[in-house]
Amino acid sequence: MREFIVYHKLYCQQHHKRPCTKCETLLEIANYIVQEEIVKLSVLWRAFFPNVIYESDKAMLKILKLPVAIFRQKGPSTPLHVTELCPEVNYQRLIQWLDKLTPVKLSGSSKLSKEMLHGLCKLASSEKDRTLLKYTACASIGLSGVQAKKKLGISDFGKLSKKVDVALAEA
Repeated sequence: MREFIVYHKLYCQQHHKRPCTKCETLLEIANYIVQEEIVKLSVLWRAFFPNVIYESDKAMLKILKLPVAIFRQKGPSTPLHVTELCPEVNYQRLIQWLDKLTPVKLSGSSKLSKEMLHGLCKLASSEKDRTLLKYTACASIGLSGVQAKKKLGISDFGKLSKKVDVALAEA
């Protein structure tokens, strides 16, 4: 990936008008992947294209312009991950290994009710604390946006998740 960054920067300087925002963004994404090593595709997309709705197929097409591997842990509803492409890595074995390390998600059932979450949010001292409470309540049991709205009354879980992911990336 590091060679790609160097060569692509040189190619862009020789063949494109400055500033070339397409190449610049692509190189920033490449640097981010090098830093993070393994990153969720959705987090990567939201970090670099905050005004564009995340669709995994479109995100994959854009990100696959880089020398990366995109993989999913077991299950169709698990997130896609991106990492630097290394020819010597067996990605099937990597996925099996990651599956063993990843804690098993709960079935989506929780003792936490809308009312209890609302009460906890009232006790929170700041808006940031309320955001973290809501996010943790949903993420800890693997709720989707629709499930978060139905079970806990959180109508903006996607936006909430994005805020937390960006904050974590910046931390």
